[in-house]
Amino acid sequence: MWADGSVEAPEAGAPPQAGASLEVAFTRLYQEHFERVYRLLGRYGIAPHDVDDLAQQVFIVAYARRDALAELKNPHAWLAAIAVRVAHEHYRWRRVRRLKAWVVEHSWAARGADEATPEREALRSESAARVRSVLEQMSKKLRDALVLLELQGLATEEAAEILAIPPNTLRSRQRLAKESFERLWLAAEQQKERSR
Repeated sequence: MWADGSVEAPEAGAPPQAGASLEVAFTRLYQEHFERVYRLLGRYGIAPHDVDDLAQQVFIVAYARRDALAELKNPHAWLAAIAVRVAHEHYRWRRVRRLKAWVVEHSWAARGADEATPEREALRSESAARVRSVLEQMSKKLRDALVLLELQGLATEEAAEILAIPPNTLRSRQRLAKESFERLWLAAEQQKERSR
C-alpha cells in the first residue's frame, strides 16, 4: 500500500479477474474505513505523528490477508481488531525503547466554543497530559475497554467482537476500567497538590 492509496499488483499466478476483484475490494475497504481506523488509533493516545504510520500498518496487515475480504461479515470489526493489536504493539515497543512522553490531540479536548487563550491552552494541555499518563498506567485489558466503549463509543457487542471476548467480560472490564481511571486520576491530583 502506497501513500497515494494505490495498491501493489496482484500476486503472480493469481487469475487476473480474481486478483483484480480483490484489489478493487481492498481499495474500497481502505477508502471507506481509513478515517475510522485513524480515529480509533488516535483515541489510544498515540501521538499524531505516529497515528498515520500505524493506520497504514493496519492496512498493510489487512492487505496481506485480503483473501479473507470476500467472507467478512463485519469489515469494521475486523479492521478494528487489527488496529487494537497494532496499538498494543506500539505501546510494547514504546516501553522497550523508553521513548519520550507522547502527545495526543483528543478530539474532545480540542473542541471549545470559547476563544482559545494561553491559560485555557495550558489547562487543556495539562489535562491531556494527565489523561495520557493515566491511560498509560492502566492495564492493556482495561485500557481497551475504556478506549473502545467510552472514547470510541462502540456498542458492547461490537467492542467484544473486536477484542474476541464475551460481552459480559467486556462489561465487567468497563466497570473496572472506570474505577481504575478514577483511582489513578485522583492519585495524580493528590501528587500534584503535594508538589505545590
